[in-house]
Amino acid sequence: MIYNIHSRFQVIALLSLLCASAAAQDSTVLKLNLVQAVETGLQNRVEVKNQQLTVQIAENEVAKVRAKNLPQVTASYDNRINTQLQRQFATFPTGPGEIKFGTYSFNVLAFNATQNIFNPANHEDKKINAVLTQLERENLNKIKIDIKLSISQAYYDALLKKEKVRASQFNFAQADAYFKRGHEQLKAGAILDADLAKLELDQLNAQNALDTDTQGYQLSLANLVNQLGLPPGTRLDLTEVAAPDATEKLPDSSTDVSRRIELQLERTRLLANELNLRKQKAGYLPTVSVYGNLTKQQLNNVNYDPFRWALWNQYNYFGFKVDVPIFDGFSKERNRQEYIFRTQQNRNNLIKLQSDLAYELQSAWVELRTAATSLGYAERNYTLARKVMAVDQTRFNEGGITAAELKNTQYSVENAQTNYLNALFNYFVAKLKWLKAKGEW
Repeated sequence: MIYNIHSRFQVIALLSLLCASAAAQDSTVLKLNLVQAVETGLQNRVEVKNQQLTVQIAENEVAKVRAKNLPQVTASYDNRINTQLQRQFATFPTGPGEIKFGTYSFNVLAFNATQNIFNPANHEDKKINAVLTQLERENLNKIKIDIKLSISQAYYDALLKKEKVRASQFNFAQADAYFKRGHEQLKAGAILDADLAKLELDQLNAQNALDTDTQGYQLSLANLVNQLGLPPGTRLDLTEVAAPDATEKLPDSSTDVSRRIELQLERTRLLANELNLRKQKAGYLPTVSVYGNLTKQQLNNVNYDPFRWALWNQYNYFGFKVDVPIFDGFSKERNRQEYIFRTQQNRNNLIKLQSDLAYELQSAWVELRTAATSLGYAERNYTLARKVMAVDQTRFNEGGITAAELKNTQYSVENAQTNYLNALFNYFVAKLKWLKAKGEW
């Protein structure tokens, strides 16, 4: 389809060849097909980079929870000078008196170790954080899917606007040729001044259309550069062929949305809330741990000298500890009720998502079929319009029709050309929506 258009464009040589030559010689021009554009965008977009960091943060949370089950070892050193000892009063057999507890110099070096034996909250936290990490990975996939769609739409928009510029260049070249030929015909007395004015008006309109399409193309390229996460001003050369795959068959209708990332996300949220509900129940179970201590201390009532090793003495101990929750003010029960409500919300969301996504899939299928049908009509109309134009061009050269009649035919070609390019863009966008709705991205 587009190959035939390109053969027509060869007659306007100058502008297209100069642009192509400049692009080939300029090493700063980035040449991209659609697949390369999507890969470039996924590498550059800040949203993807930030979500990848969010995944790493979630993975780090998993490691932090696992670390709670490792031995917790601490060391402390307490160096104290008692400038005034605490006094206590007591009654002795000889009568009341004053007692002072402590020494002038006090040094303590202690090592403490604790090891969890059974901690149900930590056990559930490991599962919860693993699920939350999976949730962030799925969020990353969703972000990538959305970016793929936006980049693909921006790419096709720029690609079709590029074709419109080429078509406008061809139309301007024809209008300019007719205007120049009209000058010769006016000198020969074959047309009137009014006829030449109409040809000049056609030339000006063609120039305006070319300028408008060129500006639209530049804006679409700027949008694509932004979608790709590239620096503003980056020059692009789109290498994708603006034509549908002639061997591709339209898909059959389907209601299978099981691969949609939105459903996966909601199922993962449901699982996370179910695990949080289990965690609240596990909070009623006891926690078991063992602990130990090794301490060396120096008590010196004469002067401050921590290096008098003979004054240091040592003691140690170890123990077994069980913590049993008795009453927490119904805090766990209220948390349990909250997660019961949250899981019900997740199940309701899944039902609604199933319905909404099935409708989206059906709508995308209808839109794709309609776009394909419209593209077929537009292609046939454009082919027919070009055939009529070729015949009328020959008749005009032989004097069989007037310039006004040829101009009407030219308008029909331009209109069919615009309709074809618009239909082609609509088909590409409809196909992208179908792939997204199907969950094939």
